[in-house]
Amino acid sequence: MARLRQFRFAAFAAVCLLASALFACVSPDESAEQHGGGGESRRDAAPTQEPRSIDFYRNTLRQVPLRLMDAEQDLSRSISVREDDAYMTELHYRDDSDVRDLYAIFSNHHIYRLNALDFTLDWTADLEHQPVDPPSAYADRIAFHLEGPRVKTFLREGQPTGQQLINQRFIYETPTSPILATTLGFFFGVAQNFRVYAWLDRNTQGPQWFWQGKKRGARVAAPLFADDNQVYFYSESGHFLSVDARTGDRNWQYPFDDGTQIRLLAPAALKYNMFWFGDVTGSLYVMDKSSRVHFQFPAGEPIVSSPFIQDYYVLFQTPTQMHCIRPAWVDMGEGERVLRPAERGEDVAEPKWSLPLVSDETYRAFRNGRMSREELMASEERRDIRPLMKGNTWMYMLETTPEGRKYIFRVDADSGQPDTERDSETGEEHVRRFDVTAFPFVLANNDPDNRVIYFGTHEGYIFAMRE
Repeated sequence: MARLRQFRFAAFAAVCLLASALFACVSPDESAEQHGGGGESRRDAAPTQEPRSIDFYRNTLRQVPLRLMDAEQDLSRSISVREDDAYMTELHYRDDSDVRDLYAIFSNHHIYRLNALDFTLDWTADLEHQPVDPPSAYADRIAFHLEGPRVKTFLREGQPTGQQLINQRFIYETPTSPILATTLGFFFGVAQNFRVYAWLDRNTQGPQWFWQGKKRGARVAAPLFADDNQVYFYSESGHFLSVDARTGDRNWQYPFDDGTQIRLLAPAALKYNMFWFGDVTGSLYVMDKSSRVHFQFPAGEPIVSSPFIQDYYVLFQTPTQMHCIRPAWVDMGEGERVLRPAERGEDVAEPKWSLPLVSDETYRAFRNGRMSREELMASEERRDIRPLMKGNTWMYMLETTPEGRKYIFRVDADSGQPDTERDSETGEEHVRRFDVTAFPFVLANNDPDNRVIYFGTHEGYIFAMRE
């Protein structure tokens, strides 16, 4: 009988592993839909080049039409957190209220927290395990989802709050969306059984509650959003949902229980206390935390990227174009604005400009049905561009070529006209592009008062530049 029980347990474990592998498999088409128009990964492979000096990187950045922070602001120093026999594998920016952090993670699992405003190194710690997702910041804490699966949390000042080991009976349910820390605990989505789990701090015995969709195959898509009352997420059943953060009970879902669905091809964004997301029909939705949709903007093609929102400009991608729109806002005084809701079907978003991502011939082939969306998204011809930062007058973009080279260029924020220069020999005008291939990590903050682009290297050098 004991042998029979052992055999049954071994068989059950094998089935769970097989199921995990099957559910973890994502087809290239599905992956392209989920991640939209590409964009740079913040986790980088091992360096293939010899270490370079800090002066090499400084000289490379002198070509970029931004200025390296000067010493009077205590921001011009590049911070070197280089370690022997280790290299930087990740660089992340996180902001919450008045706190803005940079997190540099190394191949030996050491993490460095830098203040993103004064560029000082605040603290360092050993994560002990490989991170699986970007860190999640909320209020006074930062949380890391690690291999194991484990969760390690720190106070913003650097003191560890204790490491949580997810109970072994959930070992086959590998989380697929980042851990989201709140004052209540932390939450994450799980692919294998399509659930959202909630754990409390220092609780290693199992989840406080979990949510599971009624429709089989309704996976929870990253990211999750939360406050102290609700957890918000998109389910691949075709609904955006809110559940009670303390109990897991459903508060609302959009669309409502009328049989209609929305299908997202890229994660939603949270900005100005609103959710921004585009769907496969080409509609950009703006929805508040009570599920009220303030307006829908028709893009004409499926929206394949998360919206980028800064200074009330909104950028998003379809398969063939990057669009910029300017929603209508009501000025409430003292710098506060409220999105004006649409009434009677009126337009409350002004199209500003669009940037072509493919040639005219490819555009016609796609619009005429001779090329599918999946074929177009996988095509090397399609430009891989993502917005970095809106400056005072310029919108800064990062373009990655199929060969892996990276260039920064900029366009006028109001007209979309690129910054050009005239060739001294031929007299022809061309777009000014600045080669930043040497930097595996290029990211920016979205703080309207401190517009900064950060450049990181495998050696551990981090530079900050602004207009």
